[in-house]
Amino acid sequence: MNDVLSKLATTVRFELEDVTKDNKFCLSTEPFDLKSFPYGCCKLSSLILGLFMKNDFELIGVEYVWGIHKEKGSHGWIEYKSIIYDITIDQFETRFRNHPILIINKALSDFHDSFQSQKRFDVILSKSHNGWNIYKAIKEKVLSKLK
Repeated sequence: MNDVLSKLATTVRFELEDVTKDNKFCLSTEPFDLKSFPYGCCKLSSLILGLFMKNDFELIGVEYVWGIHKEKGSHGWIEYKSIIYDITIDQFETRFRNHPILIINKALSDFHDSFQSQKRFDVILSKSHNGWNIYKAIKEKVLSKLK
């Protein structure tokens, strides 16, 4: 399952990059958009990945984790069974510019551990949220690439 989820995370990341070319999802008036992807897009991107994990893979226990770093600001990612799926880490870590996705056991990630006041949330997006529209727009393409 870990290989499939790794491929899912990678596919979602690259489809989100692709969808940023569609101005329909990059409106400056929309509070949750992709206009500066990956910068400032960790919550939206993570929730979309989480939707795939919950809705399409029917996984239980998928969480959106959000924390604050005194120098880097806030950041969010997905955790499932002690594995971190961070598909926007390249907005912080230059070493990930060519490999923008980090999938790692959370016990081994000093980077994520450095974010204090971590809070955990269930992955939920209303069907009127822009993130839901993006999820629906890339769903067929993402799932077809996983077959």
